[in-house]
Amino acid sequence: MNHHNRTTRFFALVLGIGSIVGMAVTGLQVSQVVSVAVALLFALVIVLFVFALVTAVRLWQGTAFGRKWAPILFASQIPVLSLPGLRYEWYTGAPFKFIIAPGPGLFAKFYFTFPNRVGAGFAFNIGAGITQYIIGVNLVAVLALVLLLRAYRAFRLREAQEVF
Repeated sequence: MNHHNRTTRFFALVLGIGSIVGMAVTGLQVSQVVSVAVALLFALVIVLFVFALVTAVRLWQGTAFGRKWAPILFASQIPVLSLPGLRYEWYTGAPFKFIIAPGPGLFAKFYFTFPNRVGAGFAFNIGAGITQYIIGVNLVAVLALVLLLRAYRAFRLREAQEVF
């Protein structure tokens, strides 16, 4: 029985390659950190990328674990958020983002950021140094989520038809 298709394999590659890059880049950054607390936070980020890599392998294999967790991981990559005191963003693959930010006066700026880098990124900051207002979505993650859910639904329909 075929538990995968080209869509799931493509996004398994995106998730897997991005995870490997994320682990490597984060590992290099850990070596430059002098604080134990910050090093532990970087270790948690590495654990996230390791989990994403395991999920990518399982998605490639077509297992239930991969079909369950890959959409969850891509859904967590959708928001791009920066408010005074808080910043959140992470991605595997490429961040093609639609951003809304305050403009002059009462107007907002709407813009797209095209992927100028491919791989992985993670930003989670809490503190007074963050002063921007930005709300956005990672369109690559939205596309991955929608297509993976469609592939999963098609798999469930095929599975149900095989029973009868």
